[in-house]
Amino acid sequence: FEMKCSNKIAKILNLPQNEFIRFDLKPSDLFRLRELGYINLEQRQNDSPSIKEFMDFVLDNFLCDFSCHFEAYLVPDFREDARLSIEGIVIDLKQVPVQAAENFYKQFIKADEYETSENNLRAWWD
Repeated sequence: FEMKCSNKIAKILNLPQNEFIRFDLKPSDLFRLRELGYINLEQRQNDSPSIKEFMDFVLDNFLCDFSCHFEAYLVPDFREDARLSIEGIVIDLKQVPVQAAENFYKQFIKADEYETSENNLRAWWD
């Protein structure tokens, strides 16, 4: 993967450049960034799953932009630790099969924060 490409990622996603920013990331955008070689698939937020593991979950459960998003942040290129990180995942219970919700629970229940609501499941790592 290409190092120091936060500004390229920000431009593609229409985000401010040269600043630390948190944002919701659609699965399609994550897969596009992978194709461009802009992300490290082994990157993880402390004890979170790796980006590759998040991507595998999306593929294994047939999730898409309207049923799922990632809670992500972008560290700017001027910092030594420049990167895209995923610290959370949210699924829309009205848009996914029951099996996907069960798989979400099994895979992400040990997150630092695991939240359920009428509409969503959310897992987040500090």
